[in-house]
Amino acid sequence: MANDKKLIERNLKFTDKYVYLSTKRGNLIDGDCTFCDNCGKLIVNVVNVVRNSDKKYFYIGTDCAETLSKAKVLFNNGQQSDFYVDMYSLGIVNRFVTQYNKTPELVEITGMMKAEIIITEMKDGKAKVKEFSCYLNDLKTFQPDLYKRLTA
Repeated sequence: MANDKKLIERNLKFTDKYVYLSTKRGNLIDGDCTFCDNCGKLIVNVVNVVRNSDKKYFYIGTDCAETLSKAKVLFNNGQQSDFYVDMYSLGIVNRFVTQYNKTPELVEITGMMKAEIIITEMKDGKAKVKEFSCYLNDLKTFQPDLYKRLTA
């Protein structure tokens, strides 16, 4: 039996309902970050939600958004992507961007759909291949500046 994390209610109350709108990845170096409207921590991965009762917008971190989702008060609006699908895609983009920052010269655009980085390392006399890839559409959504640089 798995231990469930205790859900802690902060500024955004569990008695309200919230609608998920979008997710954006910021950058601390460029100052593209904010403070979470729910817990007050500095965040770079920003989730935009709106309170259903008064249509007030909030910017919260992914951990707080997950807490609201597990408390069953965060809902999708039916027109945009699902929160958990976006979190999965954001994770892939984050891993790709981290590797890109280390080895930008290895990026290849495959067709019109993906950006890939392939690294071959020798370990114990054997070649080990590491692949990092993400869809260009996800890169455009979560890292528009890098998308523009790669597709220019």
